[in-house]
Amino acid sequence: MNFIRYTLFVFKVLTNILFPHYCLVCKKIGKSICYACYKKLEKTPLSCPYCLKKTKDGAFHDTCVRPGGIDGLISLFYYNRSLMKFLFGIKYRLAKGALQELFVRDDYIKQRVAVLKKHNIGAIVPIPLSRIRENKRGFNQSNIIAGLVSHQIKKPVWQVLIRKKNTQPLAKTKSKLERAEIIHNAFEVDERYMKDTVGKTLLLVDDVYTSGATTREAAKTLKACGVRRVFVFVVAQG
Repeated sequence: MNFIRYTLFVFKVLTNILFPHYCLVCKKIGKSICYACYKKLEKTPLSCPYCLKKTKDGAFHDTCVRPGGIDGLISLFYYNRSLMKFLFGIKYRLAKGALQELFVRDDYIKQRVAVLKKHNIGAIVPIPLSRIRENKRGFNQSNIIAGLVSHQIKKPVWQVLIRKKNTQPLAKTKSKLERAEIIHNAFEVDERYMKDTVGKTLLLVDDVYTSGATTREAAKTLKACGVRRVFVFVVAQG
């Protein structure tokens, strides 16, 4: 047993020497996001993206909830240049461990995630990628975020949604109308979860919320199958 532990330790040391971690924002050797770059991230208030007023625990005001839409939004940071580079590095440099580093960075993130406990969440649902994109990348960052949130609020992760359309990345599309058209009817609910989701409050998880087209379409799909309320958790809000 001691030999195995020693071997693993040596392997870890050699890996760090040959393939050192570096900041995905400024390229400085060390953590996936260094202290200086982390300080540049702008914390978001709990507010409604429709009326821009503060909300209680991330839940939208009754007058702002849209039929078939989401019922609340909880985000961590604004989608500024530093966070954009960080998330880009996760997606395209396969730095999956970077999200884990971010979530244990300080108490702010733990406190913001803990707000979710007040909403009687039944299960956590990551926004799926198409099979083509997930196979190409090797992972879905929303699954990783969902797992980190699940660990803290002690709720299961359900792969309820299936992406039936291989849509282009919405970040490349500026028009809100175009985004809505691209993502229209992109999701369906896995039949295995149909009965379990009826009457539940589910938490949709994604990395970025900008126009809200993706989360609205996912929420519409879920509510059409009997889900009562849909909250959204994201790392970045644009």
